[in-house]
Amino acid sequence: MSRIEELKRQCRKTITEEFGKVSIDDDDDLFLELEHGILYVICKQADDNDDESDLYIDLFSVLARDLNESSSIIRWVNDHNHSHRIGKVYSVDHGDERKTGIYFSYVSLVVNNQLDNLNEHIMYAAGTIDDAVPEINEKFR
Repeated sequence: MSRIEELKRQCRKTITEEFGKVSIDDDDDLFLELEHGILYVICKQADDNDDESDLYIDLFSVLARDLNESSSIIRWVNDHNHSHRIGKVYSVDHGDERKTGIYFSYVSLVVNNQLDNLNEHIMYAAGTIDDAVPEINEKFR
C-alpha cells in the first residue's frame, strides 16, 4: 500500500470513529455532511510521482456561491479571519458575472504519517462552516 493510500485509510478510520460516518466522492476524497455544508478532507501528496514526497491534508468547504460582489464581503472575510484559530475563509470573484464565492480551507502537513489533532481540526472546521454559512446567507443573500 502506498503512503497516500495508507494516509487515506487512516483518515477514513479516524473520522469514522469520531463522527460515525464519512463519505467518499468520485475523486476518492473524503467528506462529511454537516448541518449547513460539506467539509471535504482531501489527502494529497506533494509529488504524485515520488512516493517519498510530503503528504498533507486539506480541509475545504464551499460556504457560498453566486453572491453579488461587494466590498462588504471582503470586509466580512477579513474580519472573520481574525477570529480563526486554524484555516482561512476567502472570497473568489467569478469574472464578468460580478458574482463571488466564499470558501474555507485549512492545509496541514502530515509528519511521519501521524494524524495529530485531526479530530480537533475537523471539529473546529465543521464548527466554522456551520456558523459561517447561516451568517453569510443572512448578510449577503
